Amino acid sequence: PGIVFGAILVGLIFLMALHFFNRRVALFAALSFLLVPRVFFHMHLTCMDIAITCLNLAVMYSFFRSLSSRRYALLTGVLFGLALLTKLNSFFLPIILFLFWVVHGRKQFRLRPFSIPKIPGSFYAMALIGPVMLFALWPALWYDPIESFFRYLKFHMSHDHYLQSYFGAVLQTPPFPLSFPFVMTLLTTPAITLAVFLVGGGLLFTKRATIEASARERGAGLFILLNLLFPIVLIAMPSTPIFGGIKHWFGTLAFMCIIAGVGAAYLADKLETRLRF
Repeated sequence: PGIVFGAILVGLIFLMALHFFNRRVALFAALSFLLVPRVFFHMHLTCMDIAITCLNLAVMYSFFRSLSSRRYALLTGVLFGLALLTKLNSFFLPIILFLFWVVHGRKQFRLRPFSIPKIPGSFYAMALIGPVMLFALWPALWYDPIESFFRYLKFHMSHDHYLQSYFGAVLQTPPFPLSFPFVMTLLTTPAITLAVFLVGGGLLFTKRATIEASARERGAGLFILLNLLFPIVLIAMPSTPIFGGIKHWFGTLAFMCIIAGVGAAYLADKLETRLRF
């Protein structure tokens, strides 16, 4: 399962980067994610982290496509249901998408006359299809579903903390260092990926990156930024349980690699221009 979902995930990163930018960015983004050692390792395990990263990214990709194509709205709802059935991480997806909707459409909020941005059809699909799939396809919820569901939430709210060795200190109980996920990312991601990520970030967030026109209008830069920050910031909160290292913010790594693709493509273009002379 890990290998199958890993392969799909690499393909999704390619498709998302291609939709936002171009083939060169997409190719580097997909390959750089595949070649992060911790990612490659987890793709060979029978566990849920690569699968939920894949499904979460699929929801995000489908949601963004639904902003310009209604047919993706229904698909977003189904993918969200599959993500809910896979792991708790998926429960945070509506928060990211709601933040995107509010920030991207902030200029359309008015009290007099009252108006709000158009509500994406994907929100309705996720609200209707996701919970139905969760309860219909998870037998553990068929008997006393309310009690079973809250038992599931309680398990995660009071999750055991796994021992982590962090610069000579053994982390066992909260509060944990705010720096933990950022330092772990720095030390486990290839240096060349980090370097071109910084270049790509500078281009993207100074609006010098070449984003596909319709994607820019739909807030591609904001969408990438929110998906980059949310998973790693959530883990950085001192009270968040630490139980497994960087696998819990693979979503951040996926968007880091897309931004790294922007930087790599820019440098490749500059190199080609110099070589012509």
